[in-house]
Amino acid sequence: MVTAFLGLLILLGAAATTYVLLEKVQRTGRYFIWPIIVSVTLGTVFAALGTSMGVVSAEASSALTRLSGLVADGFCLLALMMALLRSRAPTHPAVLWGYLLFVLGAIVTVPWSTEPAWATGLFSTPLVLLGLYACVLTGVTRQDFFSVTRTVLSWVLVGSLALLVVAPGLASTPYVDSRIGLPIRLHGITFHANMLGLLAAMYLVLLLAPDVSKRGRVLGAALGLAVLVLAQSKTVVGGLLIGVGLIGLAQMFRAPTLTQRALLFLAMPLVILGGGSAVRSGLSDADAGVTTLTGRTQIWEITLGSWRDNPTFGYGPHLWDNDYARLNNAEWAGYAHNQLIHTLGQSGTVGAVGWAIFTLVMLRALWGALRRREYILVLLGTVLLTREVSEVPLYLGRIDTTTLFVGLIVIGLATREMFHAVVQVRRRTHPSALPEPA
Repeated sequence: MVTAFLGLLILLGAAATTYVLLEKVQRTGRYFIWPIIVSVTLGTVFAALGTSMGVVSAEASSALTRLSGLVADGFCLLALMMALLRSRAPTHPAVLWGYLLFVLGAIVTVPWSTEPAWATGLFSTPLVLLGLYACVLTGVTRQDFFSVTRTVLSWVLVGSLALLVVAPGLASTPYVDSRIGLPIRLHGITFHANMLGLLAAMYLVLLLAPDVSKRGRVLGAALGLAVLVLAQSKTVVGGLLIGVGLIGLAQMFRAPTLTQRALLFLAMPLVILGGGSAVRSGLSDADAGVTTLTGRTQIWEITLGSWRDNPTFGYGPHLWDNDYARLNNAEWAGYAHNQLIHTLGQSGTVGAVGWAIFTLVMLRALWGALRRREYILVLLGTVLLTREVSEVPLYLGRIDTTTLFVGLIVIGLATREMFHAVVQVRRRTHPSALPEPA
């Protein structure tokens, strides 16, 4: 089956290349952005079939997840091929280079790691981001990217609510420690409530895009908020609140009256503190298993132990795979549930340096986005940073909507840097004809 699919991709690539060369198509990215985002999202849905929903075997679910990742990587390779033929990038943005440096740190340490065995995720996961970047290089604007992602996310949210109505036992799990009195957590057609909460947050933030109508924004907000509340993901809510607080403080300096400035000065720190409290509450949740602080501490200690065994290069890409988890009596872990600790455990100090550089570059870009009032990127960025406390959003293991989440931030920031480079070139060559932002 896989061989047949690869053959089909080769034929498709040959046909697309011929079409581009003969017809001189300029906006080839629009042919790839949809299948890339849909197949990446299906990776999350297929993973849920054998885990949270339990309607198929774990082996079948894993095979479907790998197939969706293969489809995504196939279209990403085609998009990269088209970009090489028709690339018009004035610069390759620093935030993209920072991410690739983080990936490089995970790759180059493999031969000297404790378990020097390669994993496909080291290459397939960053390939998705490169494919999305290639789409931007070949005619897809940032608004196009946001719009397609928002549409696909709406399908997941609607499907999750529909499943809750039709089969609540498949769509939710009991929850005894709810801060708002709800006895269930909704995971819908995703593999965990925290993932569904992240998708709801992404959808709500993308409603701020200027191409969304007033009616669409109201209906979308109702949908997104309903799912976010039912998912009860405290770290996601905390990340959003921190982002709103930072935006409010930035607006304080632009407020026209002293009263408005005073209100923002008093209210926004409270919002940020509320967001921090929500993140802390998510860490110390009394729910069972990995979501407890005690459970995370156990995982962190095991991971740091592997780092101490090989502090420079770490354990290797198979950190927290099934064999590693079974050996440490923590089959429920999945990964280290902290981005820095997981990076140290997987690729050692070398990998952690790559992560630190990417984080600093991203923070610098997010600061610029805050100054330019690009609040979509600011909110997504704060959610990413808060999730790094309790999750591993930069996980190089599988292709799912977390990959898309990171892609939204990296590509969103990259397009602004590319636009700035275009403006500088035009100012030097054609001062009277400046481009419009993507």
